Amino acid sequence: MRIILFFFGIIRIKNVHLKITDYFTDYAPVQDVRVAPLVVSNHVSFLDMFFYLQKNVSFLSKMDVAKVPILGLHSITRQCIFLNRGSEKERNVVLDLIKTRADRVLSHGDMSPLLIFPEGTVTNGRILMNFKKGAFCHGYPLKIYALKYSTDRVLIPSLMNMAGAVSAFICMNTLYNEITLYQYDDHFDPEWVFKKYNLDKKDENAWEHVARHVKELMMFATGFRSTEDSFRGTLDFEKESLTFGKLSNNRL
Repeated sequence: MRIILFFFGIIRIKNVHLKITDYFTDYAPVQDVRVAPLVVSNHVSFLDMFFYLQKNVSFLSKMDVAKVPILGLHSITRQCIFLNRGSEKERNVVLDLIKTRADRVLSHGDMSPLLIFPEGTVTNGRILMNFKKGAFCHGYPLKIYALKYSTDRVLIPSLMNMAGAVSAFICMNTLYNEITLYQYDDHFDPEWVFKKYNLDKKDENAWEHVARHVKELMMFATGFRSTEDSFRGTLDFEKESLTFGKLSNNRL
C-alpha cells in the first residue's frame, strides 16, 4: 500500500499522537475500552482507503468498491461490509451488521475492527460534514483517526465526486504531497457521553451527542471547521443543479 501511495505522489506520512483528555479534560471511560471494535475517520480522498489498508482494519464501504480491480478483491478478503447507499432498507440492515461485527471483534478477536467514514462521502479536505449514526448508535468503544492532506502546497486529491480517473491523474502528476495522520491513542467511550448528559443510549437521538463529541475531537486535531452539509444534501443539490442546467439549455 505504501508503494501505491508513493505512485500517487504521497511522498511523506506524518503521525501526530493525541490524548482525548487534551480536549475533554473531564473524560473518564465508563466501560472497558481496551479494545475498540469500531474505527472512525474523516474521508478526504480515494487514497484514504489505500492508506488505511496499512492498518489492521476492514471497511464499511459503498458497493462500487467491491467491483474495483485488485482493490475490490482485497476489500472482500478483508471482510469489508458493502453498502448500497441508494437503499433505505439496506441502510437499516447495515446497522445490524455493524453491531454483529463489533460483537464478534469483542468476543472472539478473530476479525479486524471495522473502519467507518461517518460523513459517508469525501469532502474538500478542510471541513467535516454531518456524521451518520452507524458508528455511534450502539455505544461501542471507538478508535479515532483524522487525515489531513498538504493543502497548503498542492491541489488535494479529493475534489468531491470527481471521476476517479481524473482524480488519479491529478495525483500522479503531483510532485510532492503528504498526509498527516492524527490519532487518539486512547479509545473513546460513548458510555461516558451518555452518563455525562444522563442519556439512555436507546433514545433515538442519543447517538448525535456521541457524534458531536467525536467530531469536535477531529476538529481539534486537524483545525477543520464543521458544516451542516450532508451526503444526501449534496446529492440533492447536484440533482437540482443538473435539472436547472438542462432547463436553461432547453430554453436557449
